[in-house]
Amino acid sequence: MFEIKNLTIKIEDRYLVKDLSIVLNKGDKLAIIGEEGNGKSTLLKALVRICDYVKVEGVVNTHEKRVGYLPQVMDGESLKSKVSSYLFQEKQDYYDKIGDFYSFLDVLELKDAVLEQEISTLSGGEKVKVGILKLLLDECDILLLDEPSNDLDIDTLEWLENFIKNTEKIVIYISHDETLLANTANMILHLEQIRRKTMCSHTLLKADYDTY
Repeated sequence: MFEIKNLTIKIEDRYLVKDLSIVLNKGDKLAIIGEEGNGKSTLLKALVRICDYVKVEGVVNTHEKRVGYLPQVMDGESLKSKVSSYLFQEKQDYYDKIGDFYSFLDVLELKDAVLEQEISTLSGGEKVKVGILKLLLDECDILLLDEPSNDLDIDTLEWLENFIKNTEKIVIYISHDETLLANTANMILHLEQIRRKTMCSHTLLKADYDTY
């Protein structure tokens, strides 16, 4: 279970989210939609407490489940890292996960030589694949994905769609890809800024994207 209770996010005198409450259970796939600038990425960052430019109030309860976050853009420190050090924290971590690593390589159409590359030298699609690979290797129970389909090739996009649709993990994701949304989401959260962006509003519906 992943529980959000009375979550409010404010930047200076502007509310991005106000009194948001959601309970997600195993297998729930929550798609966050809305126009650019409405606070979608900020909401994901607030859920993993890496958003220091806003004021956040409310309760986020992971019920001791492991949460993984895929940013839309990697931070500077990660970009300077070799893929190997980004994926594996220490030698034992490498030995424990190397079998899974090779099984996921084929799925994501990556070569093992990628381990020696600096992340900044990878293409946009390769960066997304490495980010997804880390979440898989870390065996996270709850996945927060910010525009995970960006720059992906068709085969990997199809794999991502099937993964989100079929996994029992809780997935909260942002996307503008209507095909991905239609084929995967079973809950929709629509964030809006109203009255000339002086107020915020959200709509939460336990239904698929086409129904919404």
